[in-house]
Amino acid sequence: AFRIGYRTFAIRDIAPYRDELGSCSRLSATIGIDFSDRHDPEEFANTVLHEILHAMFKVNTDEGAFVNAEMRENVVSRLSNTLHEAIRENPDIFQWRFEEMRRVPEATS
Repeated sequence: AFRIGYRTFAIRDIAPYRDELGSCSRLSATIGIDFSDRHDPEEFANTVLHEILHAMFKVNTDEGAFVNAEMRENVVSRLSNTLHEAIRENPDIFQWRFEEMRRVPEATS
């Protein structure tokens, strides 16, 4: 499962059912990823980021900020490609930040 804001998205393997790399449904709160070995690791990582970005937009804006589906897909693709590149090219800074986040004690109520 993957938590975004107030929603928890289930992560499902869509390889047996669909001929696409990924999908995201707000209604069923599901991120579908093709976990088969048909795709190289870079493409898989980019697809995961791509679908997470779709989920973020769906939770925060209901994607209404986009004029149409083509515009939405263009924005999500550009963001996922750039974010994937930034993580790949600068792994040390991201690793450091994730380690720091793990050190922060959880707030107690």
